[in-house]
Amino acid sequence: MATLIEWFPPSGTVLAFTTGNAAAYRLMVADGLEPVAVEPLSIKSPNQPGDTAVDVIVPGRVVTLGGLIQAATPAALWTLRQELARSVAQQPTRLGETYALGRLRVTIDGRQPLEVDALPRSTHVPRPTGTKTLAPFDLEFYAPNPYWRDPTDTQVLFTAAGGFAFPITFPLVMPSNNVLVAIDNVGDVDTPIVARLYGDITTARIMNVTTGETLEITGQVVSGKYLEIATGFGLKRVDEVTLADGTRVSAMDRINLSKPDFWALRPGLNSVKFEADLNVSGRAEFYFRFMYSGF
Repeated sequence: MATLIEWFPPSGTVLAFTTGNAAAYRLMVADGLEPVAVEPLSIKSPNQPGDTAVDVIVPGRVVTLGGLIQAATPAALWTLRQELARSVAQQPTRLGETYALGRLRVTIDGRQPLEVDALPRSTHVPRPTGTKTLAPFDLEFYAPNPYWRDPTDTQVLFTAAGGFAFPITFPLVMPSNNVLVAIDNVGDVDTPIVARLYGDITTARIMNVTTGETLEITGQVVSGKYLEIATGFGLKRVDEVTLADGTRVSAMDRINLSKPDFWALRPGLNSVKFEADLNVSGRAEFYFRFMYSGF
């Protein structure tokens, strides 16, 4: 079974680790691709028989790669080793900064590739000596969010199905104000979304009818602008974006706090609705990548 693991650093050359005798970076060990197990959190009071479960957490994923650097000449081996060392190098961060994450993309036996955001945590690439044309490598990557995802977006368009026009001379068109779409989450974990709600609309809502969750943004979005809503863990935001120049202004203060759910698609079928109190020419687009607990 052929395995290809590609490392996309925040900047620089993409490296490919693959099985097979002819590979420059010959992959021989790949651990950490399987589903991660949740860890229970519990407390115990004095004299209490047993513990009380209070929460569960999902730890980050650790991916370990091991194998051989293979080259035709000692000089070529040094070049490949230097390329690998540069690709996994991390710059020190200053107070308030965060590490830039790269991506690991895994393809097993020619099947659909999946990827995860990660950063190198430790590397061991000994210096070759003499006339050797082989050198071992051991790499460890840490993925704070352990779930694998599709490498490309799935797009869902909310069209004005059900709208109508008066058969008279003036062009009065009233698009549908309640658009319901069924989305089948084929992954096995919750999948966050990015929604774009285009104006002209006033007080817009996106709802997961299946779960009963609603996010409502008050106020008007005029034609030529749109709201961009991201619901991912650690990535939540609501921005108003101007189409002409891409200018962004935070609109988090316009969230209706009685309907504040940054919801995700649950595994299986989800009924999702976009609506607005006033919809003159608005529409919605959803983007998401199905996510999986492991291979």
